Amino acid sequence: GPLILVLLFVGFTGGWQQPDLASPLASALLGTGTTLWATFLPCFLFVLPVAPWIEGLRRWPAASASLTAISAAVVGVMAHLGYWFGQHLLAASSGLDRVFILLLAVGTLALLRPGRIPLPLLILGAGLMGSGWRLLVSA
Repeated sequence: GPLILVLLFVGFTGGWQQPDLASPLASALLGTGTTLWATFLPCFLFVLPVAPWIEGLRRWPAASASLTAISAAVVGVMAHLGYWFGQHLLAASSGLDRVFILLLAVGTLALLRPGRIPLPLLILGAGLMGSGWRLLVSA
Protein backbone atom coordinates (compact mmCIF):
# COMPACT_ATOMS: atom_id res chain seq x y z
CA GLY A 1 0.00 0.00 0.00
CA PRO A 2 1.05 3.57 0.66
CA LEU A 3 3.86 2.55 3.00
CA ILE A 4 5.53 0.52 0.26
CA LEU A 5 5.23 3.44 -2.16
CA VAL A 6 6.83 5.80 0.36
CA LEU A 7 9.65 3.34 1.02
CA LEU A 8 10.33 2.98 -2.70
CA PHE A 9 10.28 6.76 -3.12
CA VAL A 10 12.81 7.14 -0.30
CA GLY A 11 15.04 4.51 -1.92
CA PHE A 12 14.78 6.25 -5.29
CA THR A 13 15.44 9.70 -3.81
CA GLY A 14 18.39 8.45 -1.78
CA GLY A 15 19.95 6.89 -4.85
CA TRP A 16 19.31 10.02 -6.90
CA GLN A 17 20.83 12.35 -4.29
CA GLN A 18 23.93 10.20 -3.70
CA PRO A 19 24.76 8.72 -7.12
CA ASP A 20 27.46 6.04 -6.91
CA LEU A 21 26.98 4.79 -10.45
CA ALA A 22 27.50 6.49 -13.81
CA SER A 23 24.21 8.38 -13.67
CA PRO A 24 21.78 9.53 -10.98
CA LEU A 25 19.00 7.51 -12.65
CA ALA A 26 21.00 4.28 -12.45
CA SER A 27 21.76 4.94 -8.77
CA ALA A 28 18.12 5.79 -8.11
CA LEU A 29 16.94 2.57 -9.75
CA LEU A 30 19.50 0.59 -7.75
CA GLY A 31 18.28 2.31 -4.57
CA THR A 32 14.69 1.47 -5.46
CA GLY A 33 15.57 -2.15 -6.15
CA THR A 34 17.51 -2.46 -2.91
CA THR A 35 14.62 -0.94 -0.97
CA LEU A 36 12.16 -3.30 -2.62
CA TRP A 37 14.38 -6.28 -1.87
CA ALA A 38 14.87 -5.27 1.79
CA THR A 39 11.14 -4.66 2.21
CA PHE A 40 9.84 -7.94 0.83
CA LEU A 41 12.66 -10.40 1.51
CA PRO A 42 11.91 -10.71 5.25
CA CYS A 43 8.27 -11.45 4.46
CA PHE A 44 9.22 -14.34 2.23
CA LEU A 45 11.95 -15.62 4.54
CA PHE A 46 9.76 -15.63 7.65
CA VAL A 47 6.28 -16.34 6.32
CA LEU A 48 6.69 -18.92 3.57
CA PRO A 49 8.74 -21.47 5.53
CA VAL A 50 6.25 -21.51 8.43
CA ALA A 51 3.06 -21.20 6.37
CA PRO A 52 2.17 -24.91 6.64
CA TRP A 53 2.18 -24.68 10.44
CA ILE A 54 0.20 -21.43 10.80
CA GLU A 55 -3.16 -23.22 10.95
CA GLY A 56 -1.82 -25.40 13.73
CA LEU A 57 -1.12 -22.31 15.83
CA ARG A 58 -4.85 -21.69 16.16
CA ARG A 59 -5.18 -24.93 18.10
CA TRP A 60 -2.31 -24.03 20.43
CA PRO A 61 -3.80 -21.80 23.18
CA ALA A 62 -0.61 -19.87 24.01
CA ALA A 63 0.07 -18.99 20.37
CA SER A 64 -3.56 -18.14 19.73
CA ALA A 65 -3.62 -15.79 22.72
CA SER A 66 -0.39 -14.14 21.58
CA LEU A 67 -1.74 -13.55 18.08
CA THR A 68 -4.95 -12.12 19.53
CA ALA A 69 -2.93 -9.72 21.71
CA ILE A 70 -0.81 -8.66 18.74
CA SER A 71 -3.94 -8.00 16.68
CA ALA A 72 -5.41 -5.90 19.49
CA ALA A 73 -2.18 -3.92 19.76
CA VAL A 74 -2.18 -3.21 16.02
CA VAL A 75 -5.78 -1.98 16.21
CA GLY A 76 -4.82 0.24 19.15
CA VAL A 77 -1.88 1.73 17.25
CA MET A 78 -4.09 2.44 14.24
CA ALA A 79 -6.73 4.06 16.45
CA HIS A 80 -4.09 6.23 18.12
CA LEU A 81 -2.72 7.26 14.73
CA GLY A 82 -6.21 8.30 13.62
CA TYR A 83 -6.69 10.24 16.86
CA TRP A 84 -3.30 11.93 16.44
CA PHE A 85 -4.06 12.99 12.86
CA GLY A 86 -7.49 14.27 13.85
CA GLN A 87 -6.11 16.21 16.80
CA HIS A 88 -3.42 17.89 14.69
CA LEU A 89 -5.82 18.58 11.85
CA LEU A 90 -8.30 20.29 14.15
CA ALA A 91 -5.60 22.18 16.06
CA ALA A 92 -4.28 23.72 12.84
CA SER A 93 -7.72 24.76 11.57
CA SER A 94 -9.92 27.79 12.11
CA GLY A 95 -13.42 27.61 13.60
CA LEU A 96 -15.29 27.36 10.30
CA ASP A 97 -12.79 24.84 8.96
CA ARG A 98 -13.31 22.70 12.06
CA VAL A 99 -17.06 22.62 11.47
CA PHE A 100 -16.52 21.56 7.85
CA ILE A 101 -13.99 18.89 8.85
CA LEU A 102 -16.29 17.44 11.49
CA LEU A 103 -19.31 17.45 9.15
CA LEU A 104 -17.27 15.81 6.41
CA ALA A 105 -15.94 13.19 8.83
CA VAL A 106 -19.40 12.38 10.20
CA GLY A 107 -20.87 12.28 6.69
CA THR A 108 -18.21 9.96 5.32
CA LEU A 109 -18.46 7.75 8.40
CA ALA A 110 -22.21 7.43 7.86
CA LEU A 111 -21.64 6.52 4.20
CA LEU A 112 -19.02 3.90 5.05
CA ARG A 113 -21.66 1.27 5.75
CA PRO A 114 -21.46 -1.63 3.30
CA GLY A 115 -23.70 -1.28 0.29
CA ARG A 116 -23.99 2.51 0.36
CA ILE A 117 -21.11 3.94 -1.68
CA PRO A 118 -18.00 2.10 -2.90
CA LEU A 119 -14.95 3.08 -0.83
CA PRO A 120 -12.84 4.45 -3.73
CA LEU A 121 -15.74 6.68 -4.77
CA LEU A 122 -16.21 7.85 -1.17
CA ILE A 123 -12.51 8.71 -0.85
CA LEU A 124 -12.55 10.57 -4.16
CA GLY A 125 -15.70 12.47 -3.17
CA ALA A 126 -14.30 13.45 0.22
CA GLY A 127 -11.08 14.63 -1.41
CA LEU A 128 -12.97 16.69 -3.95
CA MET A 129 -15.16 18.20 -1.24
CA GLY A 130 -12.08 19.12 0.80
CA SER A 131 -10.40 20.67 -2.23
CA GLY A 132 -13.58 22.53 -3.12
CA TRP A 133 -13.86 23.82 0.43
CA ARG A 134 -10.27 25.06 0.37
CA LEU A 135 -10.87 26.86 -2.95
CA LEU A 136 -14.11 28.38 -1.64
CA VAL A 137 -12.56 29.60 1.60
CA SER A 138 -9.39 30.97 -0.01
CA ALA A 139 -11.31 32.85 -2.72
